[in-house]
Amino acid sequence: MKRLTTNTIIESLHFDDRMFRTLKGIEPLRKSDGRFRLTSGRHSVVFEALWEGGHYGIKCYTWPQPLLAEVCDTLSLLPQEFIIRPTPYAQELWVGDRYVDVVLYPWVEGHSLDREIRRAIHNRDREAFGQLLEEFCRLALAILSSEWRHGDLKCENIIVRPDGTMALIDIRQLTFSYPAAAAPTLHGVDLQVEAGEFLALCGVSGSGKSTLLHLLSGLDKPTHGTVTYRDKDLYLS
Repeated sequence: MKRLTTNTIIESLHFDDRMFRTLKGIEPLRKSDGRFRLTSGRHSVVFEALWEGGHYGIKCYTWPQPLLAEVCDTLSLLPQEFIIRPTPYAQELWVGDRYVDVVLYPWVEGHSLDREIRRAIHNRDREAFGQLLEEFCRLALAILSSEWRHGDLKCENIIVRPDGTMALIDIRQLTFSYPAAAAPTLHGVDLQVEAGEFLALCGVSGSGKSTLLHLLSGLDKPTHGTVTYRDKDLYLS
């Protein structure tokens, strides 16, 4: 079966109750021009909607998510201050010629971390930038204290609430690294970056891009090998 695109999902949706298996009475929110309030990426579309008196995000996936329920269940192991607990609905929404998986989660007011960083830099607001840094460090320390990892931790997946606190909103790639994993995410990687050099890190989903960046930044410790900065081993105890 051909994989759906996010454009196919957007163009197909009318939010008729007949499109949903169990979620009835969904009221999508619209912009002043009548278009849906939504955000889309490579693999999913998130619609803003009202349902049973609550304000929610409805995330629709472009391909099946066989471990969706298990991933959502594991979120109870993560620091709840930073997690928005989603409810999974497998094969819930009819799009085109098939049902797609969705998750429903309480809507988070605020803006993405990258937008807030750009605004602080544009306004030369040192105080605002310092507050973002402090809150992000709290988030990072909370994640590092847990065995679970967010497999796609980036600015777009972190929402800064109006009170300055942060929340993780994308759980699609939540991962756990088992010490006895069958195969390492990275193996035999040699990389040298010279001062002033700019590099682009490219690769398919799951190829280890985020893992490599976590190792280079000190967020994770390599099983084997070394990471050096100015001739100093970052992980030498």
